[in-house]
Amino acid sequence: MKLFGAVFVLSLFFLVSCGGGGEATDVNGLVEGQTPMAQFARASQLYWRGSLSASREEFNGVIYRHPGSVLADDARLAVRRIQAELGAETDAATASGSDGALRGLDVVVVGRSAGGEAMEWISERLTRSGCSVETVTDPEAPQVTVVLYRQGHEAAAGAVSDSLSLWLSRPESVEHQGGGSLIDAVSPGGGGIMVVVGVDAVPAQQSP
Repeated sequence: MKLFGAVFVLSLFFLVSCGGGGEATDVNGLVEGQTPMAQFARASQLYWRGSLSASREEFNGVIYRHPGSVLADDARLAVRRIQAELGAETDAATASGSDGALRGLDVVVVGRSAGGEAMEWISERLTRSGCSVETVTDPEAPQVTVVLYRQGHEAAAGAVSDSLSLWLSRPESVEHQGGGSLIDAVSPGGGGIMVVVGVDAVPAQQSP
């Protein structure tokens, strides 16, 4: 764990602890609750315990469930730091991004408006690659294109994000991040992977 990252998130944890109001904890000592403060504190605890993927998912919960929170910007910084620390693992997990690796995957595609060109194009491309695709419209969906996954689906999510990076002219690369709780909120019965189609998504003129 990089020293800067550890000091950075530990400082945020102390900030939350000082103003947290004595939140309840579970049997493992993790702060309970779904408020921005509780999720941020729990994410910080998980980070300091070495559970980087679980910590990232909790920080993402702050970002996507509470975008107006004063903690959202700090959560974004924390996610970027964790992504950097998980970089080696992420590179290995996403090395096999190809159409063949997508066959048989259950994918939920989420966008802010039904019938959006990018959302329809991505859904069609995933279907043609052998995925089972469910589309969901959510006016509160993030505006940035990202692939979220449930625990145990990181390698498959890496293949999806690699393929999207090839298929889209913008953004140049699509990140994949843990987000099981967000998938549950949007599509409780959905598969292990969710593609959030943001306003930044622009299909390439010629698909591979």
